[in-house]
Amino acid sequence: MSRFLNARMNMSHCRFPFLAVVVLLLIVSSANAGDNPVATEPPVSYYKQVRPIFQASCFGCHQPAQAKGGLVMTSHAGLLKGGESGDPAIVPNRPEKGTLLDQITPAGKEAPAMPAEGAPLSTGQIALVRRWIAEGAKDDSPAADVAVYTSDHPPHYPAPPVITSVAVSPDGKLLAVAGYHEVLLHNLEKFAPPATTAVTQGSGSAPQTAAVAQGSEPAPPAKSPEPNSTEPVAPRRNLENAVPTARLIGLSERIQSLAFSPDGKLLAAVGGSPARMGEVQIWDVATHKLVRSQNVTFDTLYGAAFSPDGTLLAFGGADNTLRAIEVKTGKQVFYQMTHTDWVMDSVFSVKGSNLVSVSRDFSMKLNDVPTQRFIDNITSITPGALKGGLHAVDRHPQRDELLIGGSDGVPKIYRMFREKARKIGDDFNLIRPMSSLPGRIYAVAYSPDGTLVAAGSSNDGAGEVRTFEEANGKPVAAMLGITGGIYTLAFLPDGQRLASAGFSGTVYIHEARTGKLLAQFVPVPVK
Repeated sequence: MSRFLNARMNMSHCRFPFLAVVVLLLIVSSANAGDNPVATEPPVSYYKQVRPIFQASCFGCHQPAQAKGGLVMTSHAGLLKGGESGDPAIVPNRPEKGTLLDQITPAGKEAPAMPAEGAPLSTGQIALVRRWIAEGAKDDSPAADVAVYTSDHPPHYPAPPVITSVAVSPDGKLLAVAGYHEVLLHNLEKFAPPATTAVTQGSGSAPQTAAVAQGSEPAPPAKSPEPNSTEPVAPRRNLENAVPTARLIGLSERIQSLAFSPDGKLLAAVGGSPARMGEVQIWDVATHKLVRSQNVTFDTLYGAAFSPDGTLLAFGGADNTLRAIEVKTGKQVFYQMTHTDWVMDSVFSVKGSNLVSVSRDFSMKLNDVPTQRFIDNITSITPGALKGGLHAVDRHPQRDELLIGGSDGVPKIYRMFREKARKIGDDFNLIRPMSSLPGRIYAVAYSPDGTLVAAGSSNDGAGEVRTFEEANGKPVAAMLGITGGIYTLAFLPDGQRLASAGFSGTVYIHEARTGKLLAQFVPVPVK
């Protein structure tokens, strides 16, 4: 302080006032710096810095549904508790204690024991985890993000959730329904009575019913019958006794797409937590055990599709990518980033050598799987040819032909492979469009024998599902009794019945050729 006073006295005689002011400011700054040392680095955040590391590299094998070694790393309490050895994974303030750091740190030239799959943690990541432990290993997770769901503590539903995906097992016995943090399996034999209209399988075209006259538009969907109505409707018991046979509870907040493997032994579920993680789950259908949980990207995944031989699983993402992994190992064997917007759905060719994707970028693209090479835009690339993004694609059961739906509300069938040179403005691969549905189409499907196609849409809070003849595109039926937008649908193996669901949280089972409502039920336990 004496230096400061002396400086002021000396500067009173200075002949250069401006210079005196500058010197004074420098002296004051120096004095303040002496009183206030440089701020230290802020503490490491578990929620923002450490947990994302664990999420990307550890959660797949150490979560309630698959706790290898008895260790659950998805919760702070699980880390303190440790695994089967009885030793805690971390000891606050004591980095040298606990088992975690030993497991993730390389020993000389030897790779670390964990993670068992995927790349080891970087030196910087290990140092961050070590510093977090040394600082007390505090849990700063928001209260709303602390909940961990397990088979002992399943999700609770105050109201039916929006249903984003349903899938039917190849044998027709199970219906898988996407819920919140889980997939619910239901016994279809309990909820889906047989269709009343006989259909000759594989006939190419079936007799018209009273639902739609040949060549006419289907009647608009009827409103749900009143309670005292005599109109045939699903038995009331279906609404009250929708008890799932299994609840497959995982990490993803939302499951966006479900797919059974061709042999029905596995169930793939892709989704994630928006802006935090994308996740692939593969479940053993018979044992209800999680076979694989794999984080992919930091945003949601969509459009799961098994290859015809069941060895590969493809999916799209909100990061504009299309990927495929080996089902057995999780190894990524296909990667493409030719889309410029979210990739919403995917499907393999009949032989499995090609992979098709649709996106919000108004395009459907063809790729070669072995070389990971982009081949062609199947849809027209002329600006304005497509009126909006594409949301759904399915392949004919026996032919490389594709059914798509999107923002323009028009179901269309395309050939997969171009047969003549592209010309500007052409849409040569288009085989036939069908009559439009109101709103956007979010789901399409071929019947198992390929004679029917179905499309489901959403428009201003209302939903509609229609079926068409595959051979000529003529409308067959509009499904009755639907409320709310439709986001997913799937044919049952007999091809006569169609399951659909969406915004209302109700699963509907209809006769595909008459539109008759056979059953409806809420697939989650609502309290």
